[in-house]
Amino acid sequence: MEPLTPEEIDGMERRLQAGENVSLEEARRLLLSLRIALGNNSAGPSAEESVRRRTPPRKTTLAENQRQAPDTEQNMDLVEIYTDGACQGNPGPGGWGAVLRSKGREKEISGNERLTTNNRMEMKAVIEALKQLRKPSKVVIHTDSQYVKNGITSWLPKWKRNGWITSTKQPVKNAELWRTMEALCRKHSVRWVWVPGHSGHPENERCDQLARSAILNLN
Repeated sequence: MEPLTPEEIDGMERRLQAGENVSLEEARRLLLSLRIALGNNSAGPSAEESVRRRTPPRKTTLAENQRQAPDTEQNMDLVEIYTDGACQGNPGPGGWGAVLRSKGREKEISGNERLTTNNRMEMKAVIEALKQLRKPSKVVIHTDSQYVKNGITSWLPKWKRNGWITSTKQPVKNAELWRTMEALCRKHSVRWVWVPGHSGHPENERCDQLARSAILNLN
């Protein structure tokens, strides 16, 4: 007994739709066709599929990965930040100032506190400047504070490992500001540049003026 051909199956379907009956022989041949079709579908993978499964995926080279993945930092905007802090007495009334530049635009910000320290004002200038950025950026921060630059780049990892205790077994000063600064820096690609204070650096001098003007606003 031979299975039905595709043409015979189509003809049988049209006859059934028209209300006609099929013979027992045709029904048996249809069942045989179904068994053959199901048997083919349940067969194992073809030789070609077996080869594909046994062949491990090719490892891509570093150069290929770099071409495939976009360079995130390359797509970031470059932002230049200049900061400074000032204090009349230490502690005493203090102020901070910052200048931000990106894509030919410039923004100046400043602030003050009635009782603070010079180090805290240096840190606040950086923190408030970073808060101005609305998206991840490639940031260059210029500061005349060795305390800020060394703290964030060298001392901070040791403080964290030691539970925010210094090498002299004292609690880290300004720990809450360090935590805030670190969290903000994580959002960006940051490079730190130290500049000598009061040496005629135009942006540093401008930030110093902003900080000192902010102190005067307290009066």
